[in-house]
Amino acid sequence: MSFWDVFFEDGNINTIIGRPKMGKTNATVDMAFKAIEHGYTVLSNIIFFKPWNVEKAQQKNWLDPKLEYLDKPEKFKYIPLASKLILEASTTEKNIIIIDEAGTTASAYKALSNTAVQMRYLGYNIRKIGGCLIIIAQAKRSVVPDLREELVNFEVHIKRDGDIRNLDILKRHEFYKQDKKEYDIEFLPYDDPSGVPLANIPYDTKSTAGFIWDVNLYDIFYEIVVQGYDAFEAREHLPEIVKDLVAEKKIQDFMKQKKFMRTGSAAELLKVSDQTIKNWADKGILNCIRDGKGHRLFSMSEVKKFARKKGIL
Repeated sequence: MSFWDVFFEDGNINTIIGRPKMGKTNATVDMAFKAIEHGYTVLSNIIFFKPWNVEKAQQKNWLDPKLEYLDKPEKFKYIPLASKLILEASTTEKNIIIIDEAGTTASAYKALSNTAVQMRYLGYNIRKIGGCLIIIAQAKRSVVPDLREELVNFEVHIKRDGDIRNLDILKRHEFYKQDKKEYDIEFLPYDDPSGVPLANIPYDTKSTAGFIWDVNLYDIFYEIVVQGYDAFEAREHLPEIVKDLVAEKKIQDFMKQKKFMRTGSAAELLKVSDQTIKNWADKGILNCIRDGKGHRLFSMSEVKKFARKKGIL
């Protein structure tokens, strides 16, 4: 069994740790490229330059001008939405999920924040439906506590020596502490440190990687567990689960921001009857979404735009 088969094993959660400018993303992209050669599919929020912009990026020194860059592999997919990530991971085999700038996405210093909880449940979901989750962060302590203390399989520490990124690979080990009568974990060297050259896939060094939690990942995991789905059943039912939860989250966010109108308010602003508003909504003339009880909700900005178009405002 090769190192890649061990490192990218289904259900693994691994961290890539290193200070700014150490080349964490660079080393991870190179590792991912090797993994693709071994038959893996990579799903990530890492952004790449378009082929026609590579030369411009080199001229601005955003990409190393000495390298000849390859096209981004077809199996390296840019996915910034949590819902799409879960669905993609459930429909393909041998997945590697890479979340860059994890400390920005979900800070461990706010361990109870929504994004920190989401990151934790991303790990739970990936373990349930299959894949290897890789989290890139600037420090171990910036990784969400539940992940770094309970779920991480490998830690990779990146150090830089010129154009070479040195990788210290540590593997999780559990041991029993006689004095405390409990199990503890430590990370021990897995292999001799290895060097990774500059990656020649043109990832975007200037755009901060982003990740959008457009669905509550706790709710997905909860639904899978409550229904008692095994991994095969979870994959089968995920599309309907995710579709419903994405719609529900949009409604919740919409209502929380108070940027909506109900039928009566829209009718009053547009100077028509409630029934006219309902007819417009049903015919798609005026877009709406529905809350959990089936009531129509209209975007305040869209209703005002519609009113201006009609000459009412």
